[in-house]
Amino acid sequence: FIVGAFTSLVEAFQDLSKAAAFKTTLLCLGTYAFTRWLQSMKRSRSATKTLRDILGNFSVAISIFVFSGLAAIWRDEVGIAWLEVESEFRPTWTNPATGAARPWIISPFGINK
Repeated sequence: FIVGAFTSLVEAFQDLSKAAAFKTTLLCLGTYAFTRWLQSMKRSRSATKTLRDILGNFSVAISIFVFSGLAAIWRDEVGIAWLEVESEFRPTWTNPATGAARPWIISPFGINK
C-alpha cells in the first residue's frame, strides 16, 4: 500500500499542475501523520481510556474522513484527481444474454437453471 501511495504521488507530479500535486502530497502526508498521531493517543494519558481506545482503533477511518472533508472544502480552488463514482448504484455484472444486471441476492445454485 505504501509503494502504491508513493507511486500515485509521483504520477501526480507528472500528470497534474504543481499546485494540484502539492495539494495531493499535503493531503496524503497529512492523512498519514494524523493517523499516526491518533494512534499515539492510545498510549497517552490525555483522555479517558475509552476515548483513547476509540481514537486509536478508528484512527485510519477518522483520518480519511477528516482529510476527505478538507479536500472537499478546497475542491474548487485546485483541481486534484478525484475517485470516479458511478451515478447509479447497481450491480456491475450484466448478463450477456439478456442485458439485465444481475440480481442483488444471488442463488448459490447459479443463475442459469
